[in-house]
Amino acid sequence: MLRRLLQQISGKMLLLCSLSFLFWACGSTAPVESALPDKPKNVILLIGDGMGLSQISAAMFSNNAKLNLEQMPVLGFHKSYSYDDLVTDSAAGATAFACGIKTFNGAIGVDKDTLGIKTILEEAEENGMATGLIATSTIVHATPAAFIAHVVSREQYEEIAVDMLKTEVDLLIGGGKKYFDPK
Repeated sequence: MLRRLLQQISGKMLLLCSLSFLFWACGSTAPVESALPDKPKNVILLIGDGMGLSQISAAMFSNNAKLNLEQMPVLGFHKSYSYDDLVTDSAAGATAFACGIKTFNGAIGVDKDTLGIKTILEEAEENGMATGLIATSTIVHATPAAFIAHVVSREQYEEIAVDMLKTEVDLLIGGGKKYFDPK
């Protein structure tokens, strides 16, 4: 399924994707007009780092005003600015995605008072769902880390790795092996 989705996304859009999100509820091929299932079979969250409305518009203009993401039955917008600044970094932005709260720039999986907040991935684990985290960067980088770790600084790579090892995540794929090696 993921391969088919990736094949549908325009190559031009992938080049322009550089913080957006796309929720795709697997198992529903029903048109938007019909009723969507009460509970999706699977949820895949794709995050194109640095992608916003400007990048989506540019992709549309370069592809005859059409993108396959427009065919998705459910799309949403997300304001990822940080708790105390309209200019955000990927740690605070991804924490907003992962936890549903605003935090300060540099923070991962914690609120403005540095208290750990449950992530959507942790909630999925608690509900017996299979979970995974895949990154083209190091797995301890700010965006993937925000879904599994709870640290006050995105640069606490070893602590992020320790948090990852404490979970029941079924699949972790990404770079950064050195952060998991014994010291």
